[in-house]
Amino acid sequence: MNGPGVITRVLMRRCNVASVHKMISAECDGFHVLPVPKFYAFPFWESAMFFKPGQLAHAQNILNSSLLIHYWNKITASYVLPAGGVNVPFLHYARENCPVVFEAVEGKF
Repeated sequence: MNGPGVITRVLMRRCNVASVHKMISAECDGFHVLPVPKFYAFPFWESAMFFKPGQLAHAQNILNSSLLIHYWNKITASYVLPAGGVNVPFLHYARENCPVVFEAVEGKF
């Protein structure tokens, strides 16, 4: 196992816990483990919402306390963004957080 599995396994040993969820409140030898919603604000089965017009307010509410946006690449790779989509969360956050890339690919979604 590599990637996230390695760090999870190591931290579970250091925190002396049997469950990932218990790491959040455990003393972890100097590590501070954040809760899952900080990284995965919405589950994969709700990922389509992130690509639909009119869902911006809903996405902003969900992402309010998240540190990043994970949009489930393998699941969303085939989604087609609406041309000139209004209030499409993905387009809003791309424009806001990656303006150079967004400008370079604008109109190609």
